[in-house]
Amino acid sequence: MHMCTAAAEVQTIMQKADSNAKLRGFSSNVSNYNPYQTNNPPSYTAGSPSADESRYATSLGNAMRERGLPTNFIIDQGRVAQNGARKEWGEWCNISPAGFGQPFTTNTNNPNVDAIVWVKPGGESDGQCGMSGAPVAGAWFDAYAQMLTQNAHPDIRPGGSGNGGTNPSPTNPANPPGPTQTAPGGNCAPMWGQCGGQGWSGPTCCAQGTCTASGQWYSQCV
Repeated sequence: MHMCTAAAEVQTIMQKADSNAKLRGFSSNVSNYNPYQTNNPPSYTAGSPSADESRYATSLGNAMRERGLPTNFIIDQGRVAQNGARKEWGEWCNISPAGFGQPFTTNTNNPNVDAIVWVKPGGESDGQCGMSGAPVAGAWFDAYAQMLTQNAHPDIRPGGSGNGGTNPSPTNPANPPGPTQTAPGGNCAPMWGQCGGQGWSGPTCCAQGTCTASGQWYSQCV
C-alpha cells in the first residue's frame, strides 16, 4: 500500500473513533520476515523507499506526520528471512531458510522506532504451505523452530553479546565438531537437535546429519 494511502486510511479510522480514543503508534512486520536493516536488499525491493523495516518506518512515519498522526513504531523481528529465501515480497508462509531475529532492544538508531520486539511466536506455523511438512496455521511446527534456532541472530546464540551487535560466537578450537557417531542403543540427537557444546550432557551423535559446532557452547545436528 502506498504510504500516503495508508496514512489516509489511519486518519479516517481515527476520525470515526470515539473522541477519547488515543493512538500511541503502530506495530510493523508482525508475522512477516523483513529484516530491520539491510545493506543488501533483495532485488524485488528495487525502486522502493522501504527496502527494510527501518526505512519503512521512516517513510510511513513521514506520511503520518503530515496528517498529525503518531510516528512511533515497534518492529517485529521474531522471524527474519535469510538472503535469497524469497523471490517476491508477497511470499509469507513458513519462509525457509529463516532465523530468529535480533533480541528486544530500544537502541534502534531510528527516532521513529521505539523498540524491536518479537510478536509472532517463532514455532507457530503460518499454515500448510511454505516449508515442507508444515501443519495447520497456529499449530506448533517443531522442524521450523529448530531451523529458526540454527539460523538465529548472533546475539541470541550461546555466547552472543546480547547487545544488538552482529559478531557471531567464537568457535572453540579445542572442541571442534566431530564426525557423526552411533551411540549404544541408538540414543542420538535428531536432525536440528543439540549434540554438543561446553557443559552439554546429552547425546553427542546424530541420528541424521552431522554434529556441527556453531560456537563454544552449542553444536547441532545439521
